[in-house]
Amino acid sequence: DMSEATPLADQLRGKFDFLFDLQVFHVLRHHPLGEARLIDCMAELLKPKGYALVIAGWTGAHAGEMREIGPPVVSKREVLASFSRRFDIIKIETGVFDTTEGYEGFPCHMCLLRRR
Repeated sequence: DMSEATPLADQLRGKFDFLFDLQVFHVLRHHPLGEARLIDCMAELLKPKGYALVIAGWTGAHAGEMREIGPPVVSKREVLASFSRRFDIIKIETGVFDTTEGYEGFPCHMCLLRRR
C-alpha cells in the first residue's frame, strides 16, 4: 500500500543511489493511487541527486495501430510531464525491448533522471 508509510518504507526512504524501472511506470501509472504518488514513491527511495533509469513503451512505435501484444505505451511529452515535478531529466533516448514474443523491435523510451 503506497498510501501510508510503513516501518519498512521508512527504513528504505532515501537509501538508494540508483533506481532501475523496467516497465513499472508505464504499467502502474493508471493505478487508482495515481501517477503522482507512484513518482513520489520512486523519488522517496532515492537519495538526493540519486539517479533513476526508466524504460517505458514508446507511443511513436505504432501510432494508430492497435496491438494485442506488447507493453503499454507513453509519449515523450507524458514522460517529461510526469517526472519533471520531482526529477531533472538528464536524457531520453529511443531503444527497443528485447525479443520477447510480440515485442520484437518494439521501441521504448530509455530515460535517465536525477532526483532533485
